[in-house]
Amino acid sequence: MSENFIVFILSFGFLAYISICFLHGLTGKKKFTPLSDNFKLGYIERKDPIVVEKPVVIYKEKKVKDKQQEVKIRNLEKQLDILTKRLKTAESKPEQKQPQQPKVNQLQQDCIDALIALGCKKTEAKNGVELFFKNNNVDSIEEFIVQYFKKG
Repeated sequence: MSENFIVFILSFGFLAYISICFLHGLTGKKKFTPLSDNFKLGYIERKDPIVVEKPVVIYKEKKVKDKQQEVKIRNLEKQLDILTKRLKTAESKPEQKQPQQPKVNQLQQDCIDALIALGCKKTEAKNGVELFFKNNNVDSIEEFIVQYFKKG
């Protein structure tokens, strides 16, 4: 037997099988049952469908916002209580006059800073500048330094 003969027999058999399957499908005598998605082993197939209810979603977002607002209201009420207590204590106490500190203008502050930079102590510089400006009138820091150290 030659190889061509074997190929001819196999190809003829294959074509015959395909044509028989095709003609069988056209007749439509036998309908195929769909295959189950479940394995046969370990599963019990039910014919009645199982109804699964959707889980109920409770929105906690609104509750959280309400709680946050309640906390804010409580904090504001506490602040209001504290302020009203302060107001009552302030009204009940007589006003105490606080000693007025002498106002220092910018030139005097610059003079104090200059004396501190030259090595004077802070309290000495403040007292010295206050005494100097009570008795003298200067327009610049340079004039102050010259006149302050002439007298000193």
